[in-house]
Amino acid sequence: MAIENVQKHLCSLAETQLSRMIPLIEGHNKRGLPGVVRRRDETVCPENIPIGFSSPFRIDGVRVRVASEVPVNQVVEVYTPYEIYDKACKPGLNTHVTEILQQLPVPPAGAEIGLFGAMAFEVMSGLNCFDTSSDVDLILKGFTLGQLEFFLKSVQVLATKISHAFDIEVWLGNGRGVKLQELFLDTKSCLVKGNESVELITRSQLYDMLAVLVKG
Repeated sequence: MAIENVQKHLCSLAETQLSRMIPLIEGHNKRGLPGVVRRRDETVCPENIPIGFSSPFRIDGVRVRVASEVPVNQVVEVYTPYEIYDKACKPGLNTHVTEILQQLPVPPAGAEIGLFGAMAFEVMSGLNCFDTSSDVDLILKGFTLGQLEFFLKSVQVLATKISHAFDIEVWLGNGRGVKLQELFLDTKSCLVKGNESVELITRSQLYDMLAVLVKG
């Protein structure tokens, strides 16, 4: 079912990329090429889960990604970004990924770091997706405002050292998140993205939300 939906969405890709992408997905199908849950749109059947597949391929520097959908009863495993991060940090799994993650600040007690994007896809698929053009995509959960500021300053130094940018979301609950850097900009409001919508929230409201989430 997922493969059929992939073929439906792939029709807009160049023929050469199409010929490379389908065998890639089908070749991993027995052990499960990981799909990433994406924002639902009007093309997705109500009873299906919207997912996307990534690949090692790029067109004009842009990663080839494919939208698809899958029935709930065909999902065999589910991993959170936090579980993927823990998996990626284990020595011997993926040396260059592990080396980068081990240089991040250790999360405080009760806080978690999650991993997604190209690095997470490489960890879960075994494909070489994290390259010189890739960002390190993280999500932070349970950090206080002060801890978030420390984390931001630390990764700004690390980004220069490893020559990879960081794209970091802060978890706000209910499928919502805000960019870490936006928390510390000199603006009155921040853009909060959710599974279903995008909204502007005042900075004071956002700080109150973070305080409540940390208290648990």
